[in-house]
Amino acid sequence: MKILSAPFVLFAFASAATAAMAASRSPYGACAHLPRDEFEQRDGILRLMREAGIANVRFDIDWTAWVKDHALPRVAAVMDSAEREGVTALPILNTAPRAVLPVEEKQDEFIAAFRPFVADVMRHFGDRFPAVEVWNEPNLPGWWNIPNPTNYVEVLKAACEEIKAANPDTLVCLGGVSDVGLGYIRAIYELGGAPYFDVVCCHPYTIPFAPEGTLDKKLESLRALMAEFGDADKPIWITEVGFPTHRNGVGTTETQVLLSGLRIARPEQETWRVAYAAIAPEGAPPPQDFAGELLAVLPPGSTAVCCAPDELRTRLAADEFDAVVFPMDSEGYPADAVDAVTDFVRRGGILVETGGAPMYFPYRADAGGNVSEDKSRAPADDRRAIRLGFTAWWLDPDMPRRTKVFATPQALAAGFKAHPAGYGGTRFVTPEFLQEGDEFIPLIAGKSKSGKEIAAAAVIKFNSDFKGALVVSGLQAGFGPIAHSERQQALYLVRSILVSLAVGVEKFYAYELRATESDPYYSESHFGIVHRDLSPKPAYSAYAALTAARPAGSVQTHGPWRDETRGLYYPQWTRPDGTPAGVIWKTGATERMALRFADAARPESAASTPVFRSFTGRLLRPARGADGTWSVPVGEEPLFFEGARLVTERL
Repeated sequence: MKILSAPFVLFAFASAATAAMAASRSPYGACAHLPRDEFEQRDGILRLMREAGIANVRFDIDWTAWVKDHALPRVAAVMDSAEREGVTALPILNTAPRAVLPVEEKQDEFIAAFRPFVADVMRHFGDRFPAVEVWNEPNLPGWWNIPNPTNYVEVLKAACEEIKAANPDTLVCLGGVSDVGLGYIRAIYELGGAPYFDVVCCHPYTIPFAPEGTLDKKLESLRALMAEFGDADKPIWITEVGFPTHRNGVGTTETQVLLSGLRIARPEQETWRVAYAAIAPEGAPPPQDFAGELLAVLPPGSTAVCCAPDELRTRLAADEFDAVVFPMDSEGYPADAVDAVTDFVRRGGILVETGGAPMYFPYRADAGGNVSEDKSRAPADDRRAIRLGFTAWWLDPDMPRRTKVFATPQALAAGFKAHPAGYGGTRFVTPEFLQEGDEFIPLIAGKSKSGKEIAAAAVIKFNSDFKGALVVSGLQAGFGPIAHSERQQALYLVRSILVSLAVGVEKFYAYELRATESDPYYSESHFGIVHRDLSPKPAYSAYAALTAARPAGSVQTHGPWRDETRGLYYPQWTRPDGTPAGVIWKTGATERMALRFADAARPESAASTPVFRSFTGRLLRPARGADGTWSVPVGEEPLFFEGARLVTERL
C-alpha cells in the first residue's frame, strides 16, 4: 500500500469548535446492543440511561445485517427512541460480510464494498450522527487473520472520506483499540493515518485490577504518544471499560480436565481433599461459594474449602490437602501462596491450573478485596520453579493464534467426556522443564504450524526430585476474567470514570448497560450495570450518583489529584452553576482523615459547610472539629463533597 502522509483537502476537517459542537457535551455513556438482541428493550434501556444522567449510547451498525436490509429499520427505530430520550448515539461501523474476508487477502474488494456501506449509512443518518466509530478493536484478530494497521488505515481513510462527504461536522472516531494499543496506534501515525480521525478511542480494561495506578498510567502513555506525533489536542474517548459480575464456577471443559487429570495423576485415589486458592486478603475468611462448585463435580466423599493465602500456607504445611486448585477463571495466581504450593507439589501434591495462560500474572488482594499485580515476582521464574512449561503465538512463531484441538486417547481412557467438535486452542503446555523419570501426558492436543503435536491441556506426573503432579489447561473456555461482586463492580466503575476524567478523557462509555445473563459463569453475560430484566445493580445507582455529583458541563480543576504512595485520590471540579465540588477515596486500608475546606472565592478563609454524599448518593453528616476540619473515614468508597474546595496541601 502507498504510505499515507499528507492530509487530503476535499474532506478537510471542521474546526475544533465546530467538531466539539457536533457531539453531546456530556462525558457519560454506556454501550448497548440496541439494533441487535436488545432491540425490543430499547425504550426501557434508553429511559434508564436518561434517568441516570447517561447521555451517550454506543451501539453496532452491523455491515452484514445492513446489506441484507435487516439493520436499516432497526437503526431508524433505535435513533427515534434515543432522540426521544435525549440520548446521543455513537454508532460503530463493524462486522464485515464473510465474502470480503479476510481483509489482508481481499483488501481491494473489502474497500470497494465498504465505501458504499458507509455512504448508505450516512445518507440515511448522517445528520443524526454527531460521531461515528470506525470498527471495534481493530488491533485484535477476527475480521483480519493478523491485525494489520496498514489495512486498517485504508479502511479508516475510506470511511472518513465517505463520512465527511455526507456531513463534515460528524466526528470520525478511531476504532476503539483493545487496551490502549500503543504499538498499533503508533503504526497508524507512522502510516500517515492522523488526518483520517478526529477522536482516539480505546478500551483500557483493568480486569481484574482496581483502576488506580493502571488506568491512569495507560491513558497518560497514550496522550504522550499522541503528543509525539503532534496530535495531543485530539480527544480521547474510552468506548469500553467494565467489570463483570458472573459467578465463579467450574465450567464443562474445566470439569473434564480436572477429573481426568486427577485420575491420571493418581489412578488409585477415589476421594479428594481439595483447597481452592481464593482471591482474598491475608487474614480474611474468603467466601466459600466456589467450594460448593467444586464439590458438585468431585467424586462423592470428597471435601473442598476455599483458603486465603495465609490459611493455605498453614494447611499445606500440615498435609491437609491432596490437591490445590488455582483460580479457574483467571490467568493469575496467588503471589502469597505460590512458593508454598510449589513445595507442596515437590512433596507429592497436585496443582490444578485451568485459567488460560497458566500462572501468567501474580496477584495479591488488599484489605478491601482490591486485586493488584505483584510486580516483585517474575511469572516465568515461578513457572520454572514448579516445572510448568508454557508457550503461545506471541512467544513462538510456530504456535497458531487459534487451532482446533481434541481430547487425546489418554484423556478419553481416563473418562474425559469430550466435545465432538473439539476446542479452540490458543495457549499451550510444554514439557520443557521435566527431569528424567517425569511424564508429560497430553489431555487435549492439536498441531502447530509445522505439524508438531502441541498440548492445550496436559498432566505432568513427576517421578524425580518432584513427586507430585500438575493438571494444566491453557484453554480459555468461556467464563473469562475474575468475577467481581456487584458492589466491587460499582466501586471500580465509578473510580474508573473519575480517574479517566482526571487525566483528561472526554467521554467514557461503560461496558455495558444491560447484562444478558445467559450463562451464569460467562463474563460477557454479566458486564451490564442493570440485570437482564432491567432491574438495577449497585453500579447503576453509583453511576447515577456520579452524574449528579459531577453534572455534564463540569470543569475539572487543574492541579494535584492523587498521592500514589498513599493510594489517595482527590480530583475536584467546578459544576456548571459555579459550585466547587470533588471527591476523595483511598485504596487499601481505610484511614480516618481530617479534611479541611476553603471558600473557593476566598482560599484563606474558612469554608461554608460542604455537603457530603456517599458514592451511591446518600447524604452524610460527618462531625466537624473545633479546628474547622471534618473527620471522615476515607476508604475504597468515593466520598463526594460540594460547596467548598478541599485543601489538598494538608492531606
